[in-house]
Amino acid sequence: MAVCQMNAGQRCLIRCCSDYGFSSTRRPPSVPVDAPLFFLVRVLRWEKEKNLHEMSLSDKFDYCDRRRELGKDLFAQSKPLSASRQYDKALTVLESVRNHEVDMKTVQRKNDMATLFLVNQAQSDHTQTAMTTTAAAAAAAAAATEGAASHGWLYGAPSISIPDRSTLSPYCVHDFPRCLGAS
Repeated sequence: MAVCQMNAGQRCLIRCCSDYGFSSTRRPPSVPVDAPLFFLVRVLRWEKEKNLHEMSLSDKFDYCDRRRELGKDLFAQSKPLSASRQYDKALTVLESVRNHEVDMKTVQRKNDMATLFLVNQAQSDHTQTAMTTTAAAAAAAAAATEGAASHGWLYGAPSISIPDRSTLSPYCVHDFPRCLGAS
């Protein structure tokens, strides 16, 4: 109810019972069982999208273009999982375009966009995996360092370098249309 009454850019402190915040299996151990939860919420934007069955062909391609731009922005902000979700939404809309109902030029555009989204999604998933693996390696090294220091056999702390996101791939998939010859 609170969010429905807010405008873009507004902030609100929302209080709710723990039933709305966590399931019994997902509650963090640091949160008491029946504790009230407080969330600071800021509305970034409002999006009112048409339902899939209400979209025309041009609406579907516009929707996919918007999802691509949003995915690129999220990827640039080092949020590959969120970017991947945007690409997945676009792929769902593209799947609704039936090849036998449109001309060959539209089929080619659909196939080019689908290829682009699949490659971008794979890159986002790869980046998320690399970030998770790097974080796990850093945690393991920190635990090993702590254990070694407590046993008195640590002579030098291991160094872990977290790779820059741009070094994870030899190409930039977000410029992939140039490879396909798209303008």
